Amino acid sequence: MKIFCIILFIFLSFLFFISLILLVFFADAKLREYVIPLQEIVSPLAGNQHNSVFYGVNVEMSQILPSSSKYVVNSQKQDLIDIAHHLGINMFRVTNETRSFPNDSSGLYTKDEWNMVLDKMKKYNIKAIVLVEYNGNDNSLYLPTLTAKYVQFVKDYVINSGLGNNKNVYAIDLANEPILNANNIDIIRQAAKSIKSAFPKLFVTVGGWRTDTLTKDSNGNELYTWNDPSYGKLLGSFLDFYSVHIYDYDKQMLGIYPNPYQHTLNAINTIRSFSGNKPILIGEFGEGNGEAFTDQNTLGTPSLQANVYAGVFQAVSDLHSDNILGALAYQLYPRQSYNDGWSFIENNGNTIFPAGYVIQQYATGTADIPFHLPLSNTTQTYRMTLSSIGQLKTVAIRGIIGLQLGLSSGNMYTLQLDSRNYLEQTEPFRFDKDTNYWETVFHAMNQGETEVQVFKNFSSSCKANNCPHEDTPVFHAAILVE
Repeated sequence: MKIFCIILFIFLSFLFFISLILLVFFADAKLREYVIPLQEIVSPLAGNQHNSVFYGVNVEMSQILPSSSKYVVNSQKQDLIDIAHHLGINMFRVTNETRSFPNDSSGLYTKDEWNMVLDKMKKYNIKAIVLVEYNGNDNSLYLPTLTAKYVQFVKDYVINSGLGNNKNVYAIDLANEPILNANNIDIIRQAAKSIKSAFPKLFVTVGGWRTDTLTKDSNGNELYTWNDPSYGKLLGSFLDFYSVHIYDYDKQMLGIYPNPYQHTLNAINTIRSFSGNKPILIGEFGEGNGEAFTDQNTLGTPSLQANVYAGVFQAVSDLHSDNILGALAYQLYPRQSYNDGWSFIENNGNTIFPAGYVIQQYATGTADIPFHLPLSNTTQTYRMTLSSIGQLKTVAIRGIIGLQLGLSSGNMYTLQLDSRNYLEQTEPFRFDKDTNYWETVFHAMNQGETEVQVFKNFSSSCKANNCPHEDTPVFHAAILVE
């Protein structure tokens, strides 16, 4: 009997071993991208200076216009254009989600304002893709269903403003991640035609796209299919190049992050299945920096962010001769007054995360801060939710703790720590409409224990952290930093 058990054990072990081999070698590409070590894919950075590759970023117009109320300048009097040039960045996708002037509801800029920004970029050989984006008070321009009013706004934004006359504009991005259906495709086609009529040599593209699955997630948010090839090919008749948005680098499978190089190749190959001979640009990609939750409900760390940037830029560098134009990171600087989960520059341009120096290495062949890729990701991340009430969470020094509470968006809450000697709060406690949670992020800076409590405010109109509130907390837990 004992011999039989041994033979059976050996036989089952053999079957398990064979199954693992089949899993690795015959699984589809989506699975394989999780099992290829980064160091086996990313080649050494040996001075890759292919000047025609676009090493770019997404940045708000309000942050690079000197007359804007949100203009960003660091302690050395350098603005974001100066900093980007130093990092070797040679393309901006200029977005327009935030207003430069609080009382201006038009969402438009003058010819002089555009030239002020674009001419400085030209001096540094930084090309511009300008996204047509509205930030005014007309809600009809935010509707998922595009109308003729949108076509007129495109004309005002690009043609009537004189923007299209500036030779430093590489392309106009007609819409950011529009829902593709027959109506919207026709409206976007009309907008493209109007631009081509005025400026025949100006390229046009669409920044990513989605299709409605007609289903919702547990929070009631619409679920979309992104970059569906069967719909993307419908844009080909009037686009000069495809601009795809690639994310999910920070979505783990079985506790393993996808290999960024392979993940990028897989996404590019999907677009190639319908792009024909049209060039492809990665118009957005990103990885969380650990300072705040991203709008995709991920955290990330600075080292993970840097490794993703390396994988993406290595991929586009390797494939550039195959009509791959480059990649634009999302994003350069936070759009709001608080830290952002995607950016790699913060603190008025005085703080640059490692990802910024990865761009510099690829774009110029050298970096201000030497490093070896892939960076070791020793930072631990933790999550606390309503299920953590009453618990003691033990975390490692330098760990990142994300607190997400499913509390009512109609109320206001106050967060309190009994000591701020051990944790640094990098994201304010706020309601995030993208994730549908009240959330904040802490970094474990010193050893010790502190209690975290959240109280419901008596008034939903009081938004300060010292508002009168109920005595009994809706959440309480302790964090021990070891």
